[in-house]
Amino acid sequence: AAVEKLATAACNYLATANVALTPKQKAAAIATYQQLVAGLVRLGWLTEDQAKAQGVAVKKGLFPWSASGRAIANGRDEGFTKLLFDDATHRVVGGGIVGTHAGDLISEIALAIEMGADAVDIGKTIHPHPTLSESIGFSAEAFEGVCTDLPPARKKA
Repeated sequence: AAVEKLATAACNYLATANVALTPKQKAAAIATYQQLVAGLVRLGWLTEDQAKAQGVAVKKGLFPWSASGRAIANGRDEGFTKLLFDDATHRVVGGGIVGTHAGDLISEIALAIEMGADAVDIGKTIHPHPTLSESIGFSAEAFEGVCTDLPPARKKA
C-alpha cells in the first residue's frame, strides 16, 4: 500500500510536469529520483485516468516486481511496470515504472511509442534474464494474457 501511495504521488507529480514536445515527437520520458524512483511516459501527455475521462479506450498490462527475479535478488521488489495500450490497435500509448532504476528503464517505453510498437512487438523483443528491463516485456505479455512469469489470475467467485 505504501508503494502504491508513493507511486501515485510520483506519477501525479510527473503528470503535471510541463514538458514541450516538438511537432515530430510522439512521446517524452520523464523521471523523478527519490529512494524509490518513478518514471512516466505518455502519448500526447494523456494519463490512464485522463484517457478514461475523455472516452479514449485504453487497457493496461501490469507486472509487479515481486515476480521479478532481478528485483528479488536486489532486495527491492516493491516496484512495478505498467504499459498502456490502445484498445483497438494494441499499440503502446503510455506507461509507468516505479522502482529502482526506473529512470534508466523508461526510455524503452518512449521508444516503443515513437516506433508505433504494439504489445506483441514488445513481448517478442528479447530482454536479458534476469534483468529489470524484462519487466517491460512481461507487462506486454500480461496485457496479451501470455505472461508465464505471473501466477494465474484468481477466478472470481
